[in-house]
Amino acid sequence: MPWLLVGITVPMALVAGRTIGALIQAAIGARIAPAALFAGAGLVLVSPYVALQVTGSDEFASTSEFWLGIAGLFGVAIATGGIALWLRMNPAVAAVAGALGVLAPSRKAPLFAAAALGGLLVLLGFTVFVSGRASYSYGAYERPTELLVYSQTGQETSYTAECVSHIASASEIGRDQLRVFSGESDSFAWQWRWYFRDYPNLQFQFLNDKPLEEAPEADIVLFSKTVETKNSDALADGFTRVGELNHLWWFPNTSYLNLTPKSVLSDSDDRENWQTLTDYFFDRNFDSAMYHAEGVVYVSNELAHLAGACTTLRATKEL
Repeated sequence: MPWLLVGITVPMALVAGRTIGALIQAAIGARIAPAALFAGAGLVLVSPYVALQVTGSDEFASTSEFWLGIAGLFGVAIATGGIALWLRMNPAVAAVAGALGVLAPSRKAPLFAAAALGGLLVLLGFTVFVSGRASYSYGAYERPTELLVYSQTGQETSYTAECVSHIASASEIGRDQLRVFSGESDSFAWQWRWYFRDYPNLQFQFLNDKPLEEAPEADIVLFSKTVETKNSDALADGFTRVGELNHLWWFPNTSYLNLTPKSVLSDSDDRENWQTLTDYFFDRNFDSAMYHAEGVVYVSNELAHLAGACTTLRATKEL
């Protein structure tokens, strides 16, 4: 859940800021620091390209690119381990420790610090891009392909609020007198407490365990589609069903729900799994359909002729 990330992100941001400051201090004075900076940036830029090329191969595990990539990873790991032993500790840690006065950094540490800064600059660019895409991209409308978003109200909720406002105005009843009834089952009512905050005659009731036995004293009735079968008979005589809406969308957690360390390891040689991972990471594309919750709108027979905007809820807006 996005709100659970705050407790992780805040301390990480503080530690990251202190670490970057230490890396900058360690890199100052290195004669070829600019070259190391560009080398680190180039490595971070090339890595995604290599990953896309390898996972995009038609014969993933049998291609020379795959085994070269695996060999390269082992090579980097061995080289990193050797350097760490040579410096007696990881270069980044040495730079931080040196800045803190715990340990004098190695003469080689400034070069590694500069390379690390180059990689971090590229990652900063990626972060800005992903943040902008998560916050301001309307390509997917309300469908939250970003895990950071996870779930959100459907835009048809606001269309329904417009429809109810139109009925209140066209009927000359006004918002002060229009009676709105909303079911609370299946997380349906929470958004209406905001959208209908200017309607004093607003009622809420859970309709799953206690269905309607008779029509409520209301002009507008809204509830989740999952409880419609239990409650539609009570509305049959006095109300007209005028529209549907997708009131909530959320990320399909089944796409990662059953992942375990064993399944990750056993499926690591499957090209399609790597392709799925890179498709989502770079393009936010995946095969799973978005989850959504649907609702229905009923209007009293006396006002049903004013509900034209509700009957074309989805047709009048491009979704």
